Amino acid sequence: MAALLDSLHLPNGTDDVLDVGCGAGGMAGELSRRMGPNARYVGFDVHAPSIRWCREFFRDDPRLCFELADVAPPDGLGSAGSAAAPYRFPMQSGGAGFVLAKSLFTHLLEPEARHYLREIGRTLKGGEGHGAVVTAFLFDARSFASERARRVFRHGGERVRWRRFYRPTAAVAYDRSLFEEMVREAGLRVLWTSLHFYPGSDRLRAQDILLLGH
Repeated sequence: MAALLDSLHLPNGTDDVLDVGCGAGGMAGELSRRMGPNARYVGFDVHAPSIRWCREFFRDDPRLCFELADVAPPDGLGSAGSAAAPYRFPMQSGGAGFVLAKSLFTHLLEPEARHYLREIGRTLKGGEGHGAVVTAFLFDARSFASERARRVFRHGGERVRWRRFYRPTAAVAYDRSLFEEMVREAGLRVLWTSLHFYPGSDRLRAQDILLLGH
């Protein structure tokens, strides 16, 4: 991911950064090295222990802020809170020059995914030099390749599938046309893609990467 960000020249060094589903700060260090002294990083996650760890580990860098999302995800992985749909990202509208959502949409079902894309659209600054990098498992529901994808994502419908019956959000895959439709409905567009799972594979290889912008 670090090499990819370098090739895309993101973030640009002066803009604020929003890390959606930051986990234990796996990208915080990389992003902070690309930020200028006046830029701000905001990372958030539903997992309270990860946020506590980040606040302690990165406490000496005043540019970095970590927020606990008041969301109660499926599977009991996060803090007790509200459903994902009402959650508002901790960033003002148009406040982020760069948004990262790494390994997030692979754990969201369609209603939550639509909401999170809308929030990315709301918080992402428009114009050249700004963008959002998101990753997902995408497949082609119209081709034979979807049959290979079904061997991994055995459950769900034609356009949204998941790997484990009793824990759908452990690994979620989207028909590419549906995901791109959700992107457009969020006021965004796909600027660039790097396809690794699409059009569908019989193994969980690397996730597909999309660069989104206004």
